[in-house]
Amino acid sequence: MNHVNLIFSLSLCGLLSACMTKYIEPSQGEIARLKIVNNSNLFLRLTTFEDGSTCKGWQELIPPKDQLEINNRDLKQMASFSINIRANAEFSLQTHGYFAYVTKCEMLTTFYPQPNLTYEMHYSYNEGACSLGVIKLVKTPDGTKAEPEKTLRQREIVAGITNSGSICK
Repeated sequence: MNHVNLIFSLSLCGLLSACMTKYIEPSQGEIARLKIVNNSNLFLRLTTFEDGSTCKGWQELIPPKDQLEINNRDLKQMASFSINIRANAEFSLQTHGYFAYVTKCEMLTTFYPQPNLTYEMHYSYNEGACSLGVIKLVKTPDGTKAEPEKTLRQREIVAGITNSGSICK
């Protein structure tokens, strides 16, 4: 990425951040728990949406203070935190992995959480490739079992201006 593109990207991020609201965890209704795990050497900027199916209504997901990187907005390297999310509705998370202000990997992932379950979303970056997986933690008589989340799907990131305000396909 050349310097002009980097400056444009950072300016656009700044403009979009100014329009974003902060994510507020649900406290009523059907709720699931999500642990976001950064297994990489990148810093993660996290964005979710009021409507996870259309990726409209950007919401900035800010980790707890002890998991923040120096700019007080992004998840630090090799860190994790947990949040409550709405169940029985698509939940989408955009991850923007970067190091030294250069984007290395950006992904948009959606899944359909069930009420009263706990999920873990793992972000990894290795040799220029990133991955984002979700597992569901299921209680069994023998303890807790981790299962791959079957509703997980990777989404294509598109320009919201040309897609009725939605940034995903």
